[in-house]
Amino acid sequence: MPLFTPQNDRQLQGEVAFRRFHALGVNEQTLSYMELCLRERRDIFRHLALGERRLTPFLEIGAETGANSLILAGDLRAEGMALDISREALAAMTAYAERLAVDHLPRRVWGDAHALPLRNESLPFALAWGTLHHFPDPRPVLAELRRVLTPGGCFLVGDEPVRRRLSLHLTRTRALHSLGPLARRLLRWHVLPWLVDIDGREAVAAGVAEMQFSRRAYKDMLAAAFEEVEMQYAPYITERIRSAGPLGRLLLAPLGPALAVKAEVQLFGGAIGAFCRKNPESHVQCLTDGRAVAAQHAPTRGAVEFLLRKRPEHNRLWLSGENIHRLRVFVERRPVALRNRDNGNGLWLELPPAAVPRGTIHLRVDSGEQPARLEHFVFSRDGEAPWWIPIGRNEPPADRLDEALGCPSCWWVGEDCRPEFCGGRCVGPFFQVHEGRAEPVDPRAELPWELVQSCPVQAIDRPPLTADPAEDGRIASYRCPQCERVYPVENGIVDLRSPRARRLLAGPDAPFGEKA
Repeated sequence: MPLFTPQNDRQLQGEVAFRRFHALGVNEQTLSYMELCLRERRDIFRHLALGERRLTPFLEIGAETGANSLILAGDLRAEGMALDISREALAAMTAYAERLAVDHLPRRVWGDAHALPLRNESLPFALAWGTLHHFPDPRPVLAELRRVLTPGGCFLVGDEPVRRRLSLHLTRTRALHSLGPLARRLLRWHVLPWLVDIDGREAVAAGVAEMQFSRRAYKDMLAAAFEEVEMQYAPYITERIRSAGPLGRLLLAPLGPALAVKAEVQLFGGAIGAFCRKNPESHVQCLTDGRAVAAQHAPTRGAVEFLLRKRPEHNRLWLSGENIHRLRVFVERRPVALRNRDNGNGLWLELPPAAVPRGTIHLRVDSGEQPARLEHFVFSRDGEAPWWIPIGRNEPPADRLDEALGCPSCWWVGEDCRPEFCGGRCVGPFFQVHEGRAEPVDPRAELPWELVQSCPVQAIDRPPLTADPAEDGRIASYRCPQCERVYPVENGIVDLRSPRARRLLAGPDAPFGEKA
């Protein structure tokens, strides 16, 4: 894994400065690129829809002029948001949609991918195309994407360039369409990539981060954020020029087609694509009437059976809920004794030795005629490193995008917070425990992404926004009930920037659209 550095202020400002040309009108190079996207990527999204993937509401980060969002909104009639840090790029989307004959636009959101203006587990689908390499450290962005995706939600990513190992990396060239005749000839002969990195000189000069991650770095970053990752590789520098020349491909041919492509991208560069899923498998199911159903639908009286997924090192199980002291509990159909926790919250049991090394257990609880309701299962190893399995958290995603929006300027803690089970790992400079629940010391503080990600039940969340209607029935602005910040809507673009983006791009209290 490479050493990462956070995105600095100049790089964030450079992303905006480099894209100010969009304010001049339709750019023919951009239009040609978007036409190419419509031709080549339309089938990708259609196959996802045919595979019964839920695509509404969706999120595209780094959308710029919305090549992918226009396919989802215009072709598949999906509702979603195209988020970008450049307001000029978002404003230009309307003109490009007209030239491309797209009659349905996504919600355009002026925002920062490091502070997504969305609530936890609110979207089933997110994507980023040609975006991750603009972040010196993509891990906080991936953590934010994981936060807003529902269990089973999908993240589609396409990115380039993969760092080429066989190159001197002496400098960068200008954009491909700006290369001179000699440089174009050396590129076709596969000589130029041995010496320099192709494309990006103008962007770097403007302050944009142009990273080159290795194939392994991409795989490790995505695997750290998502449970299921399917990688694909494209060994191409441009649409028609392969990464390796004829001799290189000949030397790699004995590896077989699949390994040869992977090795070509590793050695000569190219692009990656990945389909990632968050928690694709359920960790708890209730067995009733001969079938497995969601645990939140389990009966509250009598005998109830559960199947639970665990890790082989787990040897304890904690239970929490209402009236659970009445329960008789069986693990693998053998009775086990329940014990009170030291702090009086919940009960725990030792798993039978035969059940410890297994990846699943069968649990039977019996409350007799009295009602009892389980709320959480928590596995652990000798009481340490808890692994939380909440019941009833697999809620469907928001039906409409307005229901998914959250305040990017502050945080709050949901009702699922249980410091007594997780050990209060968030308690410290940013959180304190009050009446059995963690509360932010300063709701407007910028929290470390590792802290937000560490909450085992994703209780650290963005407060929901309320819409303020205008006289014509449209939405004039959004308001946060906690910090009372107002987010205006102007010319179809919602200003949902983070406090950092507001400070760097227009000042903390500047009017919408004012330049720094």
